[in-house]
Amino acid sequence: MRTRSKLIVLLACLVVSCGAPRGDAVITPSRGDARGGVEVRIQGAGFRSHGTVALFFGQRAAKGVVVESDTLLRAITPPADEPGAVPVTLHFGDGARVEVSPAFEQFTPEGITITPADDA
Repeated sequence: MRTRSKLIVLLACLVVSCGAPRGDAVITPSRGDARGGVEVRIQGAGFRSHGTVALFFGQRAAKGVVVESDTLLRAITPPADEPGAVPVTLHFGDGARVEVSPAFEQFTPEGITITPADDA
């Protein structure tokens, strides 16, 4: 009985310290234009074994999600609500969810100023 109690305490500690299980999916590139339209690739596992898949950047759904293989998908980023880091999450048809690491950083590109040359 004492061994069982120790096991329960150990499992409880693992759950508290580790939190919810996380996937090992990785996004490239890890940053892009806040206006959206950036093609990204997600590498991971099991993309075809959980039914349909949707990709979210924060609360916004990615466009053109294509599952290339069980370990690779690609999509187009949506516009950002505001620039900065945004969590990326895969939502599967069977209810499974995987958080992609690292978060995707959406930035506002700095403008380029072109000044005409003087003909003097």
